[in-house]
Amino acid sequence: MSDVHATVEMVPGFANPAIVVCLVGAVVFGGVAGVKRRRKSGGREGSVAANSARA
Repeated sequence: MSDVHATVEMVPGFANPAIVVCLVGAVVFGGVAGVKRRRKSGGREGSVAANSARA
């Protein structure tokens, strides 16, 4: 047996913040895509403004 108790990190320190940034980015991009899709399809809230701009 060895008396040396060295700790070894299996995951580097930058991995956890990078995962959080990627997840937040995915949620933001998904939200932007949803808003654009709703506006393009003439959703309830955006349809009046979109139709008045075309007239």
